[in-house]
Amino acid sequence: MSARLSLALVALALGAGTLQAQTPRFGATLGAALPMGDLKDFNNNAAPVLGGFVELEVAKGHILRPRVELAGTFEKKETVYWLSSTNTVASAEIKRTAPWVGAGVDYLWKLDNLTPGLQLTAGVGVRSMSAKATWNGFETKESSTSATARLGVGYAITPHWGVEASYEAAKFKQNVPNQVFSSDPSAPIAQLKVGYTF
Repeated sequence: MSARLSLALVALALGAGTLQAQTPRFGATLGAALPMGDLKDFNNNAAPVLGGFVELEVAKGHILRPRVELAGTFEKKETVYWLSSTNTVASAEIKRTAPWVGAGVDYLWKLDNLTPGLQLTAGVGVRSMSAKATWNGFETKESSTSATARLGVGYAITPHWGVEASYEAAKFKQNVPNQVFSSDPSAPIAQLKVGYTF
């Protein structure tokens, strides 16, 4: 085998390896988000979260991960009482919901590039929330969007399965003062999720 042919085969193999390392990997996540801050006071129920992502390896063990997430909400019910103008006790059942959708990009560092292995994440994004309260046939709602910052730690169980815990900070701006929140609400969330990469 000639030296030129050998060099050509080595270059082809290296090129194929580089191309393979940079091939995007798609995945999905399922987990729960626990509201914190002012959002916890509004509705402290955990919310189911469904997400999707793409992993783009920029260097060995270093990954960029664009993501989208959609969170439902378990309705919180609360009965409030007050003294009416006729000096009788009146009551109403208030129902509160706060679903949200989010998108962003994370930097993922796989420590030692091992599987199983620990991985750290840091990311930024946006989250859009729609908070609603209903009682006695009346309804108030507030929709707002906030920039977010996220830190997390995960564990790759296999090349396909992994778990991750994260904390995401967010501060929303009131569009209608005192409609749902008494001030600009802080809405950090803690997430625990399971992910599968194809």
